[in-house]
Amino acid sequence: MEREHRAPGAVPIEKQLERTRAGEALQILIRCIVDETSALTEHETITRELLLLRPAAKFLLTTCDRLRRHALDSLAEPTPADGAVVLAVVRVWDSVMRQILAQHGVQHPLNELVSPIRVAESELLRVGISCSDLLNGEDLLGL
Repeated sequence: MEREHRAPGAVPIEKQLERTRAGEALQILIRCIVDETSALTEHETITRELLLLRPAAKFLLTTCDRLRRHALDSLAEPTPADGAVVLAVVRVWDSVMRQILAQHGVQHPLNELVSPIRVAESELLRVGISCSDLLNGEDLLGL
């Protein structure tokens, strides 16, 4: 993800190095959690506090935002996804984003790593999602 830069102009090498290190640290932490889940049954969950450096927390927030945007984009497909399923997925990722905000103080995703959604605000309202209800919802439609 850290190598996908969509913003015009070059990203400074210092920022690329910082993001690469943050991405690697986050990857190691997530891998440890994934390994722990292999022994769980279907209905068990793991809750863990992650102590992240700010760049790693920003990466995690960006990843959650990209997953939330992907779910919303599924409404624009030729055969749109079920609105209730999309709403549930969007709310899960939005909740995780709010937890990252509360724990680590990062508020906005890395803008060059996210794309605007292809769905009109009227389509969001049709399935029960208002941009104002989502964390940074105003950024979803107009990057």
